[in-house]
Amino acid sequence: MRTRGIRVREMALIALFVALLAASAFFRIPLPPIPVTLQVQVALVGGILLGRRNGALATVVYLGLGLVGLPIFSGGGGFSYVLQPTFGFLLGFVGGAYLCGMLSDGTQTVCRIFCAQLAGLTVVYLLGIVWYFTIVLLVNPSLTETHTLLVGSLLVSMPTDAVLAFVTSAVVKRLHPQVMRIIR
Repeated sequence: MRTRGIRVREMALIALFVALLAASAFFRIPLPPIPVTLQVQVALVGGILLGRRNGALATVVYLGLGLVGLPIFSGGGGFSYVLQPTFGFLLGFVGGAYLCGMLSDGTQTVCRIFCAQLAGLTVVYLLGIVWYFTIVLLVNPSLTETHTLLVGSLLVSMPTDAVLAFVTSAVVKRLHPQVMRIIR
């Protein structure tokens, strides 16, 4: 069985989404302890527009570039970023992009795209929260203050991400045929 390689057009689109992920890290609302950025939406839209494999690959390349030291994460870069409590959300981009691409594959309707993004957001938040509490528990076992900050931050960022998912669903529906034309 022969697998299909990545064509030059696909590489260009993956590189474009890596650049968009890096740029979107700096459009942020600095809420403690987790800043709200546009990265989540870019990662999920990448999964939908590029497909599950290439969307996830774009997020993996982005993570790799940040971990080798490029300051493209919202708080810098470098391998030590793995110890940041918010790194789990970045890891969630991979699974979220893959799931969005998988769920939105085929017929593209605004409802299907929106539901795929909500599922992708669930993956991002689950991985992010688990990583966050794991790192925080290793550093400081008393969670009361941190727990309150995290819950407050999530109460702001979750609805914001859901509204952004709704808004971007219509945009993605219009962009999808053009991206497919480029890839083919």
